[in-house]
Amino acid sequence: MKSNWRLSVGVALLILGLVMPVGTLLVEATDWHGVMKTFLNLLLLFGLQLMAIPAVALMGKNTYDRIVQRVLKTVKPGSHVGRVRY
Repeated sequence: MKSNWRLSVGVALLILGLVMPVGTLLVEATDWHGVMKTFLNLLLLFGLQLMAIPAVALMGKNTYDRIVQRVLKTVKPGSHVGRVRY
């Protein structure tokens, strides 16, 4: 039960990190001072990197690596790539 809770929160943090850059559009629509907008946009743009640290701490490195490998396996091209594809 404990590991399921930790996995759920870790995945939620990763998803939050993926969605955070969209918040820059909302920050730009405000009439805040330029320095404040720049700082918030910086935090939002690096959201995945910032959220990955507590996500790995909660899930554990092995679980995080397993999730990353599953995602990269679907994105990575096949092992037999011909000359035409290069």
